[in-house]
Amino acid sequence: MCECGKKGTCEGKSTTCNCDNNDLVWRQDDGYISSKDTLPVTQLFFGDVLGAEERGYFTLGKLECKGQVSTKDCAGLKKDGNPSGNYTIAPGAGVQPFEVYCDMDSYPGTGITVVHHDKESKSSQLTYNTDNDIKVNYNVTMEQISALINGSNYCEQYIEVSFYFLLQAKAFREYYGLGKFKQSKISSSYNTSHAF
Repeated sequence: MCECGKKGTCEGKSTTCNCDNNDLVWRQDDGYISSKDTLPVTQLFFGDVLGAEERGYFTLGKLECKGQVSTKDCAGLKKDGNPSGNYTIAPGAGVQPFEVYCDMDSYPGTGITVVHHDKESKSSQLTYNTDNDIKVNYNVTMEQISALINGSNYCEQYIEVSFYFLLQAKAFREYYGLGKFKQSKISSSYNTSHAF
């Protein structure tokens, strides 16, 4: 069930997800994935696109973590008076230090550690002719990301999907419109079996 289904704010006739409407209108669902056990998203699979007129777009945001105040992360760097920018952090013993972006302005009282990936561009298009099994590659290792997530108080990753349907859609059932879900300690995968 999508966020709008949980809040009772879905558009059209659907009560589960905006993208479940069969009304020839572009519909959007979005939300934040915040369970530390399911982050980061490492793969998206958007089932088959049945026809040439059907389209989908997705945006997967950067991984953002708010840590405990420590000199090993952006929260500690902010406490020391550092401005927003790129920094090398070492969030766990035995993990190689790595570069992240520290956002010192968006959240009061703490710095946000930002890890980028190769699918952040807005509106990546999905069509009948594209490979809709999408691997997400981060600019650091999964071991480094795992250490960051485990040492942080809170982490989240934004996702947005938009679809235009000619045929009745089957509901996205888990995590804000993202369908079947696979997880492990270090990586996670989102699977959808949606026609769009």
